[in-house]
Amino acid sequence: MLTASTYADAQKLAIRNNALMDLACMPNLSVDIAISRKTSISLEGFGSWTLYGRKFTTYGIIPEFRYWFSGRTFTRWFMGVDMILAAYKVQFSGKVYDGECYGGGITFGYDLNLGRHWSLDFHAGVAPVYYNHRRSYQGDILDIPTEYKDNGIAILPLQVGISFVYIIK
Repeated sequence: MLTASTYADAQKLAIRNNALMDLACMPNLSVDIAISRKTSISLEGFGSWTLYGRKFTTYGIIPEFRYWFSGRTFTRWFMGVDMILAAYKVQFSGKVYDGECYGGGITFGYDLNLGRHWSLDFHAGVAPVYYNHRRSYQGDILDIPTEYKDNGIAILPLQVGISFVYIIK
């Protein structure tokens, strides 16, 4: 039987960057740690200050647990359970949305090994996300009663992308 202390010597650590989020002007970085032969955990951070010239401030984290069907972490098919915690301030068509969101969902993907240390990670997921924000118009003073508060649940794509993965160990 394999104990946790003997597996710790063989743990893998990987760093991931989602290229599709980079194309959307949203820098991101994820750290992945293998916790057993078939499972890993990760924590991704992302943020943005502008989106194609529009004021779009957002930042958040996405923790994820992955199960690897091949019996080896960072190789072939996986399924993940993830959460999102984010805050945003978006100006669009004269309206300003300022709030936060959180939720959780599932992700499926495939990790294509390119060499000993490099791989490509293709993944897509979906999640119900609860949002709560203030909606106002550009130029409004936010303390006056014309401000609207919206909240609700939306089904959104989560963890969609193509990531470059560097496996450290």
